[in-house]
Amino acid sequence: MTHTDRDARFDEDAKLSDFERASSLYDPKWLERASCQDMDQDDFFPPENKSQLPSIDVALTCRSCPVRKECLMTIAEFEGNISSGKGLFAGMSPQSRQRVYTYPVEQWADVSREMLTDYAVTKIKAQRSVPVKERRARLTMLKETE
Repeated sequence: MTHTDRDARFDEDAKLSDFERASSLYDPKWLERASCQDMDQDDFFPPENKSQLPSIDVALTCRSCPVRKECLMTIAEFEGNISSGKGLFAGMSPQSRQRVYTYPVEQWADVSREMLTDYAVTKIKAQRSVPVKERRARLTMLKETE
C-alpha cells in the first residue's frame, strides 16, 4: 500500500477516532481483543490540566493486554500524524513510548511490559490510602503474572 493509498483510506471515515482509523490500517481486528475496550476513554486521553501519566488501572490493564504489541506498533507508525498520539497507548505516555522506540522493534513488547511493571510497582507502593494488605495482594498479582 502506498502512502497516498494509506492517506485516502485514513480520511474516508471521519466518524472514527484517529487512532481507530490508524489501527484499522494495521489490522482492523486487533482492537476487538483489546483489554481496554470497556474502559473510560478519558483514562487514556487525560485533559491537558491532568497528569499525563497512566493510572494504576490503565497500567495494569495494558500490561496484561493480549494486543499491547499491536497497539504499540500502530501508534509508532502514526505517532505525530494523528491528534490522539498524545494519549496513553499500550499504557504508556508519549515520553515513555519514545524510550521504547530506542530499542529494536522485536524488543518493544518486552521492554514496554517491563516498564509498565516497574511503573505499576512504584504506583502501588505509593498508594498510602490503600490498606497494606491490598497493596501486597496487588504486588503479588504482578509477580504471578510475569
